Amino acid sequence: GGIIVSNLLFNPDGRSAAFWFNPVVASNGQYSLTVRGVSDLKGNPLAGAATLSGVLPFSSTNLALTGTASQSSISFGAGPERAIDGNTDGNFFDGSVTHNAPPETGGWWEVNLGAARYLGRIHLWFRTDCCATRQDDFALKVMDAQRNVVWQEAYPGHPPTDVAFNMPPALAGQYVRFEAP
Repeated sequence: GGIIVSNLLFNPDGRSAAFWFNPVVASNGQYSLTVRGVSDLKGNPLAGAATLSGVLPFSSTNLALTGTASQSSISFGAGPERAIDGNTDGNFFDGSVTHNAPPETGGWWEVNLGAARYLGRIHLWFRTDCCATRQDDFALKVMDAQRNVVWQEAYPGHPPTDVAFNMPPALAGQYVRFEAP
């Protein structure tokens, strides 16, 4: 375990540096890093230690892959788990698109991440082979473990084939919910 620091680069000012560290996924996006035992170029120790901590805004980790999906109804055998299989193919007949029972007003789909996780980005992909207007005017919500809404966004009109929502700084949520009008 532990953090691996790599690619230490000194900035042009000669007084600061940039570096990358991994892993952070297991820590749910939170980090704490203590720097000590640093010397200048002549070998003189620099006084004290510095501790940095915070939450990363987002990573490319797809948290939905390990979640549990559900939806308001199921049709054509296209259950909610299809939306969290990691496949973004929008063709229904390729097996990665969910389907609610028509006609349904106010249908929804959601994923339970199992515990509160820090979310900095939610990326949605839509059906591309037909029925594109079914996603018009949707709402996206993030809820905590008690299902209180901690973030929501309404998307007016017709979305493109995919839409990404960035939420800097990252926010904690357990449920991500898509709602049709």
